Amino acid sequence: WRRNSKEVCEATCERGCKFGECVGPNKCRCFPGYTGKTCSQDVNECGVKPRPCQHRCVNTHGSYKCFCLSGHVLMPDATCANSRTCAMVSCQYACEDTEEGPRCLCPSPGLRLAPNGRVCTDIDECASGKAVCPYNRRCVNTFGSYYCKCHVGFELKYTRGRYDCVDINECAMNTHTCSLYANCLNTQGSFKCKCKQGYKGNGLQCSVIPENSVKEVLRAPSTIKDRIKKLRAHKNSMKKKVKIKNVITEPSGTPAPKVNLRPLNSEETVSRARNSNGGKKQKEGRKK
Repeated sequence: WRRNSKEVCEATCERGCKFGECVGPNKCRCFPGYTGKTCSQDVNECGVKPRPCQHRCVNTHGSYKCFCLSGHVLMPDATCANSRTCAMVSCQYACEDTEEGPRCLCPSPGLRLAPNGRVCTDIDECASGKAVCPYNRRCVNTFGSYYCKCHVGFELKYTRGRYDCVDINECAMNTHTCSLYANCLNTQGSFKCKCKQGYKGNGLQCSVIPENSVKEVLRAPSTIKDRIKKLRAHKNSMKKKVKIKNVITEPSGTPAPKVNLRPLNSEETVSRARNSNGGKKQKEGRKK
């Protein structure tokens, strides 16, 4: 015995206890897996009966390890269980035992097993064409299934004893995006915008039409094609007039005056001669 630092008497072992503790004078208490006076010898647990392992046992320094045959797994209690059962397979949802072995199951026809055979992945019914929706609804995929939703511009309402997709009047509900200077026209599933009189644009954005352009529109009621035709016709008529003015007319001979055979006095002959000369001048002027 000896006195320790705490002034307490404790037993001593002269040769020590290698894998144990000294509990009395030269007396060792070994840790599990070791034996001998000084606890320096390893215990072969695999040679002890009953054997600690069901299938295979491998001794280690101070302990041992158990192994199972092919097709079996080691359980926490060191026993071996058949690995080809649902108890040994970690399925995501459900499992069934078959002659070929355990098989994982998916809870919905909209799911299918992944390549690893344990996890379930979603089937997109909308993309694969398996979904069946009415003509006025669209398909929305969900995990393991799908549902039919009204198209954009429609809402689901209970009418005539059943639920149906009804058009949303964006103009009446003031949910449209038309300009303040445009009129809103409701359509099936949408709406149209048209700028008011005096404004121009696509309906979503409208701007005031300048006064000059308004006057030009009022002055030209005909279309652009009609105005081009009128301009061409006017141009052709002006060319014809210019050609007529440029033609030189040949002088035509004046007919000989008729001679009165009855006798006349000198006064009558003078006056008639004057009248005949004046008539010639008038005729020549008219011809020119």
